[in-house]
Amino acid sequence: VKVLCIDWETANAILKNFTPFRIIDIKSGICIFVERVGGKNHADIETIDQNNTMLLAEIYDGVPSWERRPVFVEYDENVFFCASLAGFPHGENKGENDLGGHLCLHFKGSKTHGTQSVDDAHQRCIKYAYKHRNEIYSLI
Repeated sequence: VKVLCIDWETANAILKNFTPFRIIDIKSGICIFVERVGGKNHADIETIDQNNTMLLAEIYDGVPSWERRPVFVEYDENVFFCASLAGFPHGENKGENDLGGHLCLHFKGSKTHGTQSVDDAHQRCIKYAYKHRNEIYSLI
């Protein structure tokens, strides 16, 4: 198993729109399935269904939040990427998942919608994920 800290340009090329993938929240161990629905400075994602929206709510103790969470993104069964998730649904919602918007998934060097700048809190979560990469074995 490999855990990699990839930059946004690489993640942008790899994560194709409307292709489901798994995210593992490092601190809670909760896994959700999402798909990318867009994003040019970072990945805009949505849960794939209502069940995964409920699991997302568990990660955030039932309250949508802009809190950044360190996560692993499963690329294939043996490769994971370090990332940071913001769990506040906003903007357009494309799926039938009761999410009410999309979420933001950041990678090394990615930028926010609003400020068009790298968000330090997201970058700290990505570093946390990489520092705790050996925890992947207890999470998969």
